[in-house]
Parts: sequence; C-alpha cells; structure tokens
Amino acid sequence: MQPPSRRALLAAAGTAAVSLAGCASDGTDSPADGDTDQTASTTEADTGEPTADPRTTAAETMAAKTTAGSNDTEPVWYTEQLTDARTGERFSIAELNADGPVLLETFAIWCSNCQRQQVELQTFHEQAPDDVTTVALNVDPNEDRSAVADHAEENDFDWRYAVSPPAITQSLIGEFGRSITVPPQVPMVRICPGGETTRLPDGHKSTDDLLSALDSCE
Repeated sequence: MQPPSRRALLAAAGTAAVSLAGCASDGTDSPADGDTDQTASTTEADTGEPTADPRTTAAETMAAKTTAGSNDTEPVWYTEQLTDARTGERFSIAELNADGPVLLETFAIWCSNCQRQQVELQTFHEQAPDDVTTVALNVDPNEDRSAVADHAEENDFDWRYAVSPPAITQSLIGEFGRSITVPPQVPMVRICPGGETTRLPDGHKSTDDLLSALDSCE
C-alpha cells in the first residue's frame, strides 16, 4: 500500500494549522549543529536490515510529499543542479522529471543495504520503461565525487550517481525527515511526471516493488 502523497495531506494540514496558529513550541525538532554530517554515518546492524536512526519519528518514516505538482515553491532538492559523478554532466531532478518518472535513492558507499538495492536496480533497469531515470545520491559528507565514481565503475552501475551538496541534503531533510539521510534504511523517493513526489517504504525494494510503484504514477 503506497504512503499517502502530500497532495492528500495538505487539506488536513491546513485545518490543523488554523487551530495551532499562534502557538509556539520550545520542543521543535530542529537539527543541532553537525547533525547532518553525522546522520549518513549511521552504522548498519549485523543482520543487514535497515538500522533506524533513534531520532527518526514514525511520521518521518511514512512521509510522503507532493512537491512540484502543487502550488508550493519547488524545493531545492528538485531544482538545484547536481554533477554526475561518472560523466561530469550537470543536471537537476526537475530536468530529468520533464522526460519521465525518476527514482531518487540516497546512499553511502559503506552501506551494504544500499549495495544490495543497487544490485537489484541492475535487474530493474532491464525491465523498466525507457523513460524512467534512477539517481543514486550520496549523502555521506566524508565521501567525494571521485570515490562515488569509483564505486559505480567497480560495480558496473551505469546510471546517474551524484554527491549531495549541503543545500540539497537540508532540503531533503526538510521535505522527508532526517531519516532520508540514513542510508541503511534504503531511502527512495518516486517522482512521477508532473512532479507528484512520494517517499517509498524503507527497506529493500524488489524489481516488482519498483515497477508497481511506477505503475501507480499513471
């Protein structure tokens, strides 16, 4: 069952916002200095299953947002330019989305769950429609473009790889919660044509899971 999109949640959120207007909270979950740099270095459990960040809430895990498809300003992660680690080509998710659906995976090189998912993506690409683009976005600040390019080459991963600039990382956190930068949870976002954006369930996703997620774009 697909998580609800932000398009479905906006009406309820608007009603709640009216009743909460003027109320302030000292307990706002704002990241402390340095939190972003540390998040991607979360250690995986020996089981190989996704390791949840203790700061991650259930709401974050189930977050599903509609971005470019709404009247809201398009977010930085969607419009900002990235550099393809393999080719040096500049691109944005918005530009790719103009040609078809996009699957955006956040990862780190050290993450074995990510490696397993990327091996699955090789099979997925053999069956996926030609207009689908996948992007692997490295969110570990300790890993650079050269290391990411080597990772892709050594594993024969021939799709788009990029390193996330701080502004894009922060934009993703603001949109989907801090757990979007916890690689062992295998975070992935589906962007349908027109910009309707949904975070897929965490954990390993089979080829059938991904094809089904794309089918629901239509």
